[in-house]
Amino acid sequence: MTALVVGTALAAGGPVSHRGFIDMIDCAQGVRGWALDLFDLSRAVPLQLMVGDLVVAETRPDQPRHDISDALGEPVAPGFVFDASVLARATELAEATEDTIAVRIAGTDLRLGISGESPTVGDVIQQLRRLNAPLPNRSNTADLELLLEDLRADAAALGELALRPLPENLQGYIEALAIDTSGQVWMIGWMRRGHLTEFAAVISERRKISSAIAVMTYTRDDLPADACGIIGVIASSWRPTSGTSEFFVFFGSGGRFHLRSHAPIRLITPSDLIAEYEAVRERCLGEGRATALQRMLGSLENWLPTRSVGQAYATETSIDRVLLVPGLGCLVEGWVVSPMKRVDGLRLRIGGAAMTAVPEAIYWKPRPDLLAAFPGSDALVQRAGFVALFAGDAEPEDFADPVLKVVFQGGGAANWSVSPKVFRRLGHSATLEDALLFFPALQEESFFPRFAEAAIRAQRNAINPPVPMSITHTRRALICVLPEDRCDLFLVFEEMAHHCRAGGGIDGVAFVASATTNRSDAMWLFREFQLSQGVPCSLLVIDDAAHAFPLLPDILREIGANRFVFLGPGVFLTEGGWRHARQLLRTAGPDLVFFGLEPDSFEQRDIADNVSARCFAWTTAHFVRWSLTAAPYLGGFHRENGLFKSNVAHVVHHGAARTSRTVLPARIQEAVNSAVYSSGMGALSMGANV
Repeated sequence: MTALVVGTALAAGGPVSHRGFIDMIDCAQGVRGWALDLFDLSRAVPLQLMVGDLVVAETRPDQPRHDISDALGEPVAPGFVFDASVLARATELAEATEDTIAVRIAGTDLRLGISGESPTVGDVIQQLRRLNAPLPNRSNTADLELLLEDLRADAAALGELALRPLPENLQGYIEALAIDTSGQVWMIGWMRRGHLTEFAAVISERRKISSAIAVMTYTRDDLPADACGIIGVIASSWRPTSGTSEFFVFFGSGGRFHLRSHAPIRLITPSDLIAEYEAVRERCLGEGRATALQRMLGSLENWLPTRSVGQAYATETSIDRVLLVPGLGCLVEGWVVSPMKRVDGLRLRIGGAAMTAVPEAIYWKPRPDLLAAFPGSDALVQRAGFVALFAGDAEPEDFADPVLKVVFQGGGAANWSVSPKVFRRLGHSATLEDALLFFPALQEESFFPRFAEAAIRAQRNAINPPVPMSITHTRRALICVLPEDRCDLFLVFEEMAHHCRAGGGIDGVAFVASATTNRSDAMWLFREFQLSQGVPCSLLVIDDAAHAFPLLPDILREIGANRFVFLGPGVFLTEGGWRHARQLLRTAGPDLVFFGLEPDSFEQRDIADNVSARCFAWTTAHFVRWSLTAAPYLGGFHRENGLFKSNVAHVVHHGAARTSRTVLPARIQEAVNSAVYSSGMGALSMGANV
């Protein structure tokens, strides 16, 4: 029987007395709307949350709705809410991602209407992934500079308006100005709360100048509760001078609001600006752009490369190699020879990021190769080489004009330019093994947990989404990651064709190939398979077979499957495994099932029944829901990737085997993955490109 959708007209009439509507279906706020019975307004209408034909929750309206009460002329409480957690749980109970979400009046076939089409379980899952995705990095100084450029362009329209400093629109005062060594103008003052911290503005001093302003706010005891202190940067062509008199800064819609300068304005040095900022640093409010401004302030010290001080102390230094680890800082190896002054510290600046060598992550070593350049300096070269972690927020986007600062004991410092050619980036031009060149016992260092997290992020950011070469949607699919060995590749297609001809349960096959030298062979074999077999089949290409598991949510979405068997790289099903795979694809249960591998696998060490994330069967809804908070692993796989320890699962003993003997992962990769596995670093979502 087709479900009827109730109307929203509040006048009685027609055979149905129920009225209602779904206002929103949102993963953050839940399912909200209203429902009532015109024949009995005092009765709370029982409601059911539906996923397809399955009832997943029930409730009754109990919230006042003044708009409905006003329309009816009497107070009613028809508002209802299904909590966001209920909506999330509904995705786990669904069998198919195309099932729709609906609200039904209990005991009837009446459903509430909604604006547009009813969302599906797949839509809700995608919204959950976006909700759990990491927030964009607003602390990046390069991003802030781009934003200020855009705001400055927007300010041109303000400059064409007639701007007047009406007393009732005064929002604060600019008390001091500073110009740093790069010519950037900074301001100190106060303003009323409630305004944006980045905005387009017009400076009015005899003429109007388009500008953009970004400020950080902090509490000031001398101000009323609705005001706060500000330190900010002014991006414009305007520069104050000793002759600068009173000026105004207009901002807001139509230039309605304004800041006024003290007259005369106080001009301070960059050092004074830094000192005033340091005095209020602990009281600064908020994050994001405030962090970017703090980083800009922290780099106002003179970083211009100059060797005058170094030459005075007969000091020489050089950097041999640098490994940039986004989110952690830089691993640096180099040397410094200072005959006259003891070195007290090392600092590194890259773009807008200034980093300091971490005391517990620096060591000195002999550099006998320097004796030829510094004859008679045997004692100096015994401690000339250094390896250090410079901790900070250096990002590849910030990379510009690297400078090393050597700080001497008792005062004084000298700066040296660093050649960009010595830099490598983890996850792009450098591997984990390269990090061991700096710290051979890396996993024993105090900063290793932070390094592990940064390495995971680097891999995640390097993963590109799968490229669909040929897609045929199927509800139940066997997903096979193709081997990179050419002989194994032919054998896999031959075996797959044999079992598809045997029939019985294999509704569709999705092949996942890596973008290697055998890509062309995979495409030819797939085309032959597609023409000769009577099952829906798809082909997708990914950068690396190891990325198949992190990209599994993307692959499932591309082929439209709601149930699957996953065969990862380097594994194949035994005859018993094939029988169970067919049966699992035919059944409708939600259980997670592993195909146990042979016990020689390193990844399955200490894991019961030799289960692995390389070979398992599950429903798409359950897997995608689990993957939202799952921990990612280097190389894509580690033991069973946490599936076994966080879900109730069954095991098909000896259901799968390997195409070749297990290759042990690098020791440092195993150390990183073990740290992730034991800590459950689930804050890093696997599907970076979903």
